[in-house]
Amino acid sequence: MTHPFRSALRFVFVSALASVVAFGCSSNNGGNNTNTNTNTNTNKGNCGTSGSIGIDCTPVIKVADNMGTVSNKATKVISTGNGATQTLEFQVLNNGNSPLVFNGVTLDYTPLPGDATSPALACFGPDGSTPCATTKWPDVAQTGGTGATSVKISIRYTKPADDAKRTAHLHILTNDASTPNPIPDFVININTASGVPKIVVDAEVDMGFVKAPATSAQTFTIKNLGTADLIIADIDATALDDSFTLVIDGAEYQTTAMIHVNPQIDLTPGSTKDVQIVYKGKDDNARNGDIILHTNDPSLTAEGGPGWKRVGVKVNSTGPCLKVIPTEVVFGGSKVGAVATQKVTLKACGDEAVKVTGLAFDDKGAGNFAIDFTSIAATGGKAPSDTAPLIIDKNAQATFNVTYTPAAPAEKAADGSPVLDTATLVVSAPESPNTPVNVLLSGFGSTGDCPTAVVQVLEGDAVVPQTVLHLDGSQSYATGNTIASYKWTVTQPAGSVSKYTPTDTAKLVTFTPNVAGEYTFCLSVTDDQGKASCAPACHLVKVLPDQAIHVELIWDTPLDKDQSDEGPGVGSDLDLHFAHPYAATSYDLDGDGTPDPWFADQYDCYWFTCGSGKVLEWGSYDPNIDDNPHLDRDDTDGAGPENLNLTLPEDGKLYSVGVHYYDDHGFGASKATVRVYVYGQLNFEDALNIVKKDLWYVATIDWPSATIEGKLNAAKKKVVTPNYPAPAF
Repeated sequence: MTHPFRSALRFVFVSALASVVAFGCSSNNGGNNTNTNTNTNTNKGNCGTSGSIGIDCTPVIKVADNMGTVSNKATKVISTGNGATQTLEFQVLNNGNSPLVFNGVTLDYTPLPGDATSPALACFGPDGSTPCATTKWPDVAQTGGTGATSVKISIRYTKPADDAKRTAHLHILTNDASTPNPIPDFVININTASGVPKIVVDAEVDMGFVKAPATSAQTFTIKNLGTADLIIADIDATALDDSFTLVIDGAEYQTTAMIHVNPQIDLTPGSTKDVQIVYKGKDDNARNGDIILHTNDPSLTAEGGPGWKRVGVKVNSTGPCLKVIPTEVVFGGSKVGAVATQKVTLKACGDEAVKVTGLAFDDKGAGNFAIDFTSIAATGGKAPSDTAPLIIDKNAQATFNVTYTPAAPAEKAADGSPVLDTATLVVSAPESPNTPVNVLLSGFGSTGDCPTAVVQVLEGDAVVPQTVLHLDGSQSYATGNTIASYKWTVTQPAGSVSKYTPTDTAKLVTFTPNVAGEYTFCLSVTDDQGKASCAPACHLVKVLPDQAIHVELIWDTPLDKDQSDEGPGVGSDLDLHFAHPYAATSYDLDGDGTPDPWFADQYDCYWFTCGSGKVLEWGSYDPNIDDNPHLDRDDTDGAGPENLNLTLPEDGKLYSVGVHYYDDHGFGASKATVRVYVYGQLNFEDALNIVKKDLWYVATIDWPSATIEGKLNAAKKKVVTPNYPAPAF
């Protein structure tokens, strides 16, 4: 929750920055960006001057062709086999917030002897006829600006078919100021080839069955059986959810989006390239979808676009597969001598029929539970077996009843709760990779019928932090009566103060677990006769991060008697910081001999720079490569947590973790606890008492070794800088 006063300060600060940007990006001609061409466009800017507060106006070049985004130093191939004049067209766009200015466009090409009178390759401007050397290039408007939004450059091949190999280099010179690696000279390599490329690839990648939370990887091979280079610059992976990633030449690319391969795949005739698909199991559900390779193979015209080649991907959907719902049957309190009945559903989850060959209790026996085989019509009321299986067709399901007949009232445990009867029902389907499945049955005997609470968590038993859980108590029941009231409780990890929404007495509630760990959700019910459930129903959910690096900050403020309340000034405000090794300021207040990284705008991730949807560009500028940090919470009024995630850390980098005590709002000292998870495993935890304005340099994370070391000074003590000079937000 955001403090209104702090919000106002943030607004003033952002407004001031916006004013500087507006001034720095004005339309006068007194700016630093000088256009060396003869055009008369005056929309230059005095951007990024020393008078700014630190936000620069930045032009960022982007180049695209009919196959998608073109990366710097990409290679494009012109097939000369058909003898016709051919043209490659490139669109230059601007992804920045300041006009992109052309400083020249040249084609570096040395004509072959046969080209002496007329070069085989030539460059032309936006009208398609004026040579690049004499074109007056317009500026390219920034995102949301006015003027030309893109500029076309054409490369034309004008020689008849021959076997000569020609090479040229298109140079696009601009004022691109991308950080950290500007590209003032954007280069596209152009080759000619007398043949044609021909892609050969498996039509489908079947990853089999992957039981959550296991991970599986499969490789498919792309072959070029043509006579010219095969180019793949883009891969459309929007049909796959974020359970998948692609790995190409060691680089990881997230699915759900168009992937711009950098560097692009360039296969000479006869060569191959392996692409790995990685699936991280979230559940046992089937997943199917196509990835589309955008190639320069001219023979591909029938799969939705020129050069498109589809590769199907599927997981948990091949062959027989059985899903059992539910895997825990809670009978609750049942009247002694009476028969209580509940249903179990068997569902075919594969692309073939599944054969159930066994429904039986494990070696501990059935006790007071039983299977009602008469409820299974397909087997003639008999138990399924190897010779007479229960066959469930594709996309079909079957149900059967289980019963509970308590013989005596339950004994009481030391805490007064009833001692449960339990049994384990084993469902066998040998052809299904996820069986046998164990179904836990529980109940207890009562002298009267207690209403029975039933808890369902729609998101399952394992989620990542910040997942909104939907808990459903509507399946609770009372024999002969109706449920009149509900009461939810939760046992949650230390530092978590989340609450049920809308209240803990609703039938349907939501709960957001922000802290990693185990949560036990329990429900008690009361029927319309005032009779309470003899025991609560409980459901365990494990909350673990799935990113490469997950940093969690929680804090305890003893003088704050209600750390779960929300509102202006009702709790202490600590902030998590996560700094890139490029982060550096003019301070060295901790005295370690190196510039402090804290509050370095571009490379320190904290609430102001990368919270509330703001994005810091670390690593690659490709939006499909998830290598930017994300702060998912800014808690200004309580105990946290503040969570930071980094999915794809950069190799060879040393990241820093810090905590700043922004404001205690009169509640005094807090004990800050920082935990660092690596791929879901807790690798580091430390805690320290700090006071208002302290900056605690907690630890460093060395990647890819994932070595985490607590930061210590020369005296081997934790590094805390009092009264750290934070910006005036």
